[in-house]
Amino acid sequence: MRIGFTQGDPADCDFRQQIVTLTATGVDRLFLEETAVPGTIGNQLHEMLDSLQADDVVVIPSLAALSASNTQLIELIDQIYQKNAVLDVLDLRTFQQNKTLKMQRILTATVLESLRYAQKMERKRRREQQRKGIISAQAAGRYRGKQLEYSDTAPDPKKREIYHQIVSLLQATPRVGVSEIMHRTGVARQTVYNIKHRLEKK
Repeated sequence: MRIGFTQGDPADCDFRQQIVTLTATGVDRLFLEETAVPGTIGNQLHEMLDSLQADDVVVIPSLAALSASNTQLIELIDQIYQKNAVLDVLDLRTFQQNKTLKMQRILTATVLESLRYAQKMERKRRREQQRKGIISAQAAGRYRGKQLEYSDTAPDPKKREIYHQIVSLLQATPRVGVSEIMHRTGVARQTVYNIKHRLEKK
């Protein structure tokens, strides 16, 4: 079965033209998500995904008709692919040149992997930019790392007070156990150990 889907603002000329285009391709069912905020997963999109059977063809005017979010697009196409359905993307020439189910399945998998690769590269690029920014800030003396929640320089005066209390208990004679410090200060065990380790390094 050929299932058409698109979403958009009913007042938008492009949305109305997409409906005409989808209808002209001879779809058996047509799901229209009328929304002024494209990218939201509404009832029609959910219904379309739930209705999919193996070998169904999801006909969309463009990938953006599913979602403008790369992450959401990957999730939606993966759902279609996992149901053994395929895409037919009308504005991608490769899909229009290969109308067999076998080729559309290959192309759907290729689109999915391409989007995943692009997402991976974007995350890598952002991490690299962040790393360079930190190095630059360190060189300029502006970067001090993550602010410790409990320390003598903690922004929260209450947490500074708790920090000094924990330090005093850790250095007390006779020694006060970690469990007792947790009970007195109300902090997690790991917080006490973190402060203890920092003190030992001094």
